[in-house]
Amino acid sequence: MAVHSPSRRRRWPWLVVLAVVVVAVLLLLRRDTPATDPVEAQAPSGRPPAATAAPAPRTSTPSPTAPDPAPRAEPSPALPPFTGRVVSAEDGRPVVGAEVTFLAPEGATSVRSGPDGRFRLVPSRAGPHQLAAVLAEGYVPFGPAWGQSPIRLLAPAPAGTPELVLSLDPEVRLSGRVEAADGGAPIAGATVALRVPGAQPGLLSSERTWTTDTQGSFSGTAPPEAVVVARAPGFSPAAEPLRGSGRTRSITLRLPPLPAQGLQERTLAGRVVEPSGVPVPDAVVTLGAGRGRGRGPGAILPAPVTTDAQGRFRFEDVPAQVGWAQAAAGDLLSERVSIEPGDAEVTLTVRPGGVLAGRVLHADGRPATAFALQLVRLRRADASRTLSIVDPEGRFEVRGLGAGPWELQALAADSGPSERVRVELPNTPGGRVEKDLRLRSGRRLVGVVRDANTRQPVAGARVAMEASPGEDSVLVRTGTFTGPDGRFELEGLSDSPVSVAVEAERYHRRIVTLPRGRTEVEVALRPVAADQAQATDLVGIGAVVNRNEDGLVLGNLVASGGAAAAGLHPGDVVLRIDGQTIAELGFTEAVSRLRGEEGTVVRLEVRRANGTTSTVDVVRRPISF
Repeated sequence: MAVHSPSRRRRWPWLVVLAVVVVAVLLLLRRDTPATDPVEAQAPSGRPPAATAAPAPRTSTPSPTAPDPAPRAEPSPALPPFTGRVVSAEDGRPVVGAEVTFLAPEGATSVRSGPDGRFRLVPSRAGPHQLAAVLAEGYVPFGPAWGQSPIRLLAPAPAGTPELVLSLDPEVRLSGRVEAADGGAPIAGATVALRVPGAQPGLLSSERTWTTDTQGSFSGTAPPEAVVVARAPGFSPAAEPLRGSGRTRSITLRLPPLPAQGLQERTLAGRVVEPSGVPVPDAVVTLGAGRGRGRGPGAILPAPVTTDAQGRFRFEDVPAQVGWAQAAAGDLLSERVSIEPGDAEVTLTVRPGGVLAGRVLHADGRPATAFALQLVRLRRADASRTLSIVDPEGRFEVRGLGAGPWELQALAADSGPSERVRVELPNTPGGRVEKDLRLRSGRRLVGVVRDANTRQPVAGARVAMEASPGEDSVLVRTGTFTGPDGRFELEGLSDSPVSVAVEAERYHRRIVTLPRGRTEVEVALRPVAADQAQATDLVGIGAVVNRNEDGLVLGNLVASGGAAAAGLHPGDVVLRIDGQTIAELGFTEAVSRLRGEEGTVVRLEVRRANGTTSTVDVVRRPISF
């Protein structure tokens, strides 16, 4: 069984990129900079060291021709530091010895986390900084494309800047088997690769592959959210996501026989260029499925690739379902170029993408100096983007965006989220739209999680707001873990009803909906019995809902729930909740309004399948699913 070492493969890409910069800076500093504590470091100054005078002769009589010694420059006062913690996303425990790399105006610099997971960077000069990479043994690394980090900091740090909380997913130990779908015979020599949905090539991309042994087996480490893809000659490929929880996962991939007509796979090559024809290196090229082409066997899309120094790229094993290609390089973006089944080459021309800029302000007009900014591209299945920004004037600027409608929302630790604001980026190169976002009043939530039977505190429970715009931010605690006493604190909650999810190992998950203004809560979790599967407990109307243009469409109903008892049916559309339209509330708040405390009533305006509209009072009841 041939297995590539993931730890070695993780390290080399970013080290190669950073080596020249870091070595140059260290050579400048080595002569006159004392060694620093490995947990705290000051960013390299970028200035050459001052010339050192030769030792003076051992005499009390100065030479008449000796010049006066140059006055020694007073050192500039140190800038306020950026501080933070590296923690495990699994349980909130500190990650010791993590290497945290920042991109500063003068280059790159790294610090390490200490025994409590904390790190500290003292910038050497004012200006923009980015958190470029985080690497820790046994954890999935953080390493976006160079210069494209979602964590953007402007030094000097304003007073009151919160610490950066960086959560890393522990890697899981993976064992697997590849076998024939017909009969289950092991397939030796199959190639197994990992994919992380939505991941783009970055400094720390880990392209891990294995080759199965004579028993069809393979093993290694993997990100917990990875998709495992297996290929073998004579078989159609197969892909399976990792499922389950814990640090150990197992998976079996069953490969169906190759269709009589083959897989219709091909190689797709091309170039990324500017309008002038100049090649664009290090561009990220992505393939997508075309409409109406279905999935079918072999419909596993290749992972994104980057262009070489001549702007060239190449995809292997491209299925017939691929319908478009697109390139992005920093602020540059191409259109989605159509790919036909017979195409073997394509040229992608990149131009300056759109720009969204503005300020985030508190309700009283003060700038928010540390905030999360979420961007959602409407009418596309693209994943949302969350930026963490520190700026003394509350300014943001996001470049390289596609044309069309976008939705923006901001959040800060000491305020509630802003309204969702929709903007339209023009279809012109470098088209710019400026829009300010105003935060609403908010609240902090403190609470305790207890065992429902023993009333003892539950330590290490995960507590998180549902669908918060800051859930991926390093500046706002919208998710946390309970301490040894079962207590927790969340930031950035709106004053409107919000839902908080609580889960812990060996307990049923629970969703608690808090009414307007509530700042304290006690959550009781039911232990999972030996013969039970984990369920989710909540109080609501007992219906699955989806959004359409008019409101919330009811799906499956819980037989014992309030919606079924009130005579509602799947396909009914909720138009208003307690007098407010779904558009006014937004999807997340609308769902929270359907939940609440046991025995309370919510008034719904409902359009039936026959087109009639009526008002229905629904009692919220406990449900488990």
